[in-house]
Amino acid sequence: MFIERFGFSSSKKVTINAPFDLVWEAILNIEHYPSVYSSCCSAKRIEDKYSGHRRRQTETSDDSLEIQLMNSKWEIVKLSTLETQQYKCSVAVTQMSLNENKRSITLSTSKVLGATGSLKLVLERKDNETDGNAESNWQSCEVTAILSLIPYKIFVELLGIMCCICLLKWRAKMAMDCDLEDLKQACEVRAKQRVRASTSN
Repeated sequence: MFIERFGFSSSKKVTINAPFDLVWEAILNIEHYPSVYSSCCSAKRIEDKYSGHRRRQTETSDDSLEIQLMNSKWEIVKLSTLETQQYKCSVAVTQMSLNENKRSITLSTSKVLGATGSLKLVLERKDNETDGNAESNWQSCEVTAILSLIPYKIFVELLGIMCCICLLKWRAKMAMDCDLEDLKQACEVRAKQRVRASTSN
């Protein structure tokens, strides 16, 4: 059981010097999160009764990856930056918004670090002033991570309200800082590799 009135949100924004579509692809590619995020040990899709229907939709849609992901469930194993121990959580893709200059995806879980919550990743285009350098001659992006958590009643009773919330907020900030920096680094490296490959041909 969780206590909704003690819920809170924490947000973090980062600018990534990489093309919009490249960053969006990295965000959507949950299966390859271990190659992007240093704290992610594995990400495995959980098959359910809707999986076959989503695959059939995918075959006849232009937005194949987005449709395939919507309502999908995943088992993700992460490494805690605090205890350096692995923990497992089941997440579901519960919301997605697709616009030309702004997109978002929401991952929700019923159990993570003593709380239930959701992570919303918002991607927005950001116009660059070009300086003639091929690597800077694209639009950079801003990614905002919004983590919402509601602690379980047992943890509030054991630790106290303020201690429980402060601990969760601290851990949430550590996790978001690390993950966003990993995403930024991975996308910028891939963008530079793409530029070098195109200029060498």
